Formats: sequence, structure tokens, C-alpha cells
Amino acid sequence: LQVEGRKNVFAAGDVMSHPSGELKQAYYAEMNGAAAAENVLRSVRGEHLLLYPDDIAGAPVMPLVYVVSLGRYDGSMGFNKIVLNGGVACLMKWFIEWTKVRQMAGQPIGIFIWTL
Repeated sequence: LQVEGRKNVFAAGDVMSHPSGELKQAYYAEMNGAAAAENVLRSVRGEHLLLYPDDIAGAPVMPLVYVVSLGRYDGSMGFNKIVLNGGVACLMKWFIEWTKVRQMAGQPIGIFIWTL
């Protein structure tokens, strides 16, 4: 995530381009941001920088993760080659969004869920 040729410049989210060709989604942007932030701190301390995605995902490619609403009571979610469609996927999307918004607002329930 360190910009090529720039020692003190890091990129994350939609402006980050990685050879793995990962999709431009919030999940990946959050992982990019976490890695970039950690690498800024490591750079300041003179430590070895994390490799992305290897040191974040433990693999050379981030897993394919998505949850999509398909109307009010339907959805689709996937993790790599596992796909779940229907009401359960819709409910999971609602739960993920509900808890993530609360985490970002500093509310205890969101922080608790997203630190599990």
C-alpha cells in the first residue's frame, strides 16, 4: 500500500491499485485502510512494513466477500465460492450494516460485535 517510489505516501480504498485486482468494495477499503494505517505507524518507527494482502488475509489474495440486497426481503451473500441467497442473506446484510454503523459511531454494541 506504499505508493511506488514514495517512502512516506500510502494509498487505500478506491485510489489503491493492487496486482490482485480486488474489487472496489467497502470491505476491501476497510482492510486497505487498516493496513495503510499500520504501515504509516511502522514507517515512523522504522519497522518492516506489512505486505498486503499477505499479512492481513494470510494469503496472496483477499477472499471474495459480498452481501447484496435484492429488494426488501431478499439478498445474496458470498464468501469465496459459498453463496447464500434469500431472506437469511438479507437479514445478514441488515445486521452487518446496523452493527457497523454503530461501531463507527463509537457505540458499545457495534464495538463489541466488530471486535469478536
